[in-house]
Amino acid sequence: EVDTMLPFILAICTVLSVVHGQDVAVVGFSAGIPETKTIAKDEIVKFPQVFANHGNGYDNSTGIFTATKPGLYYFTLSAVSQKQKAFGFKLYYNEAHTFKIYGVGSDPSVMGANSILLRLKSRDRVYVKTFFESHIFGDSEGTYAIFNGFLVTL
Repeated sequence: EVDTMLPFILAICTVLSVVHGQDVAVVGFSAGIPETKTIAKDEIVKFPQVFANHGNGYDNSTGIFTATKPGLYYFTLSAVSQKQKAFGFKLYYNEAHTFKIYGVGSDPSVMGANSILLRLKSRDRVYVKTFFESHIFGDSEGTYAIFNGFLVTL
């Protein structure tokens, strides 16, 4: 469902930009972690499964999104803990922490999610880092850890 929603959202943003007299090329990405995984403390989280990468700003080998054009961007982050374990993620804008999500799993697992609007300049970076050793859930039936971002307007 993620791969069907992002193109729709990007199309709406493009139409809104055109209506407001801005010529905005589509920039946006959606990436996930399709497996159960443990990630070390203070590590940049890599989301290897790329659903969409319009504008090629997201690098799944580093986990970093780099703005290819200035503007107002919308980012979302979500993850599910492994049963009876925890995860803790921070979203960074360049070197500044913007928000946290975390989940302390019980039975069943727990989900954490958050979103933010950020005004970015070209070459600004947005990425996710763990703030303690993190245990996330994923399986063949679904990707539960997802990082999305897209340009809303210039």
